[in-house]
Amino acid sequence: MKKHIISSLIAAAVLSSTTAHAESIYEVYKLAKQHDPGLRAAAATYRAENESVTVTKGNLYPNISFSGNLGYSKVDGPSSDYSNQSNSVSLDLNYPIYSPALGYAVDAVETQL
Repeated sequence: MKKHIISSLIAAAVLSSTTAHAESIYEVYKLAKQHDPGLRAAAATYRAENESVTVTKGNLYPNISFSGNLGYSKVDGPSSDYSNQSNSVSLDLNYPIYSPALGYAVDAVETQL
């Protein structure tokens, strides 16, 4: 009889310790998602591929650039005294009205996903 009580107590202790540490499937999935390097690498690859679509589509949008120059020069010589000042400002807007190559590039990147 003593053997049954001891084995029952051991079984109860083991079962109570496993139920205390039992986790739901969702919690196990969250832990695996956070700590599994394979899943993290796959998620990073997926995000990088989605970003490549955005980068490729960026070539279809307008490109605006602004530049400016300021210059001054002075020449002192025995026969002349000369100074020159120059200023320039530039604002450029480039927009591809029709570019089938850019459209094909976007389609090619999107089909790779």
